[in-house]
Amino acid sequence: MSFDRSLESAEQLLELALRSGAETAEVFQSSSLSRPVFFEANRLKQLESSQAEGIALRLWRNGRPGLAVAYGAVEPQALVDRAIAISQLTEPEAIELTASSTKTLYPDLGTAVAVEQLVEWGKEAIA
Repeated sequence: MSFDRSLESAEQLLELALRSGAETAEVFQSSSLSRPVFFEANRLKQLESSQAEGIALRLWRNGRPGLAVAYGAVEPQALVDRAIAISQLTEPEAIELTASSTKTLYPDLGTAVAVEQLVEWGKEAIA
């Protein structure tokens, strides 16, 4: 998910939530990338690349919180509808949004390692 596209979808979710009757709402987004290398019987078996993108919408409607989470492509209205449906099942509570109205970006965890290096390390470990 590119930054521009994710920002656009977050803003769209917030607008849809408010138009659907939410008193307030917030959006959380995450993305991850992994490249596992598998060895079997002392030989390279498989190289993979896995990317995941998630989005969560938390809202309050009639003082009741609702939360919906999705990974991959999702229709914004469907996510809003799910969060509202959950809010109908919860007890009213005080609205507690994150402290900052700006984006909070967390640093990447781990170190990017080229697939070739992963394969080499696997071969060295086997040797």
